[in-house]
Amino acid sequence: MIAYIYRPKRQRNGKQVFNRIWRARLKLNGDAKARDISLNCADKQTAEQKLRDTQRVSRRIGHTGMMVVVRLSAFIMLCIGVEITWNGVKALLAEIGIPG
Repeated sequence: MIAYIYRPKRQRNGKQVFNRIWRARLKLNGDAKARDISLNCADKQTAEQKLRDTQRVSRRIGHTGMMVVVRLSAFIMLCIGVEITWNGVKALLAEIGIPG
């Protein structure tokens, strides 16, 4: 397993600037490539704790369990997107006078 945290850097006005949000790179046993995960925190100690928690959960549920979680969350996001689109189309149809 490979796991480390880092802050992305970029060029701004000719200077190298670090992002304030920490990210993690995580490669589980059995994965072909490492995953890049946003830890959504600006504190290094908090980022390290979140990475440790992520590693503990990923070890417990394993590679197959992680793939199930990823696919379920992708399906839920798809359902939310379809619902938003449907509500928008329904409102548009109601606005132009076609019952939805």
